[in-house]
Amino acid sequence: MMNYQQIYQQIYIFLYLLYLLHLPYLLRLPCLLYLPYFLHLPYLLYLLYFLVIHIM
Repeated sequence: MMNYQQIYQQIYIFLYLLYLLHLPYLLRLPCLLYLPYFLHLPYLLYLLYFLVIHIM
């Protein structure tokens, strides 16, 4: 059985992969800046989570 953290993690990964696949490489960060605030949160949380996991 997967717990909620794993489910949320997979959702964030899925959303972030969709985000990366649908934007040209050089436009990813600039486009992210123009997203509505509520769309920032999943991507930023996932990036922070990803960095923390790979640093540790």
